[in-house]
Amino acid sequence: MTKAKRLTKAQREFFDGVTKDIVRLMLALGLDADDFKEVEDLIDEVDLSELTELVGQQYLERISFTELKRVERFTKSDAYQKVQTVGAEVGEAIKDALVESVREVILARATK
Repeated sequence: MTKAKRLTKAQREFFDGVTKDIVRLMLALGLDADDFKEVEDLIDEVDLSELTELVGQQYLERISFTELKRVERFTKSDAYQKVQTVGAEVGEAIKDALVESVREVILARATK
């Protein structure tokens, strides 16, 4: 088995952000909004360099760095941001209708 190639400086910088996002998400699950600062403090205190290498290698085994950067550029584009914003607005607009639809199904099941 060959040893994985070390990340380049550009890859390390990219995957540092990805790793922090993953850690942030995993640590924040189930936390109250007040605890988010604690998560950020932990991220700042913990040496994530080995985890960053591991995250990078795992990604690069599955997808090229070029493809990752292309997707990153797209997700930072105005068009993508607009679609995300509209999606959130639509979700908010239909929330009550969704709750009502789900409630009706639950009630129908309960009366069977």
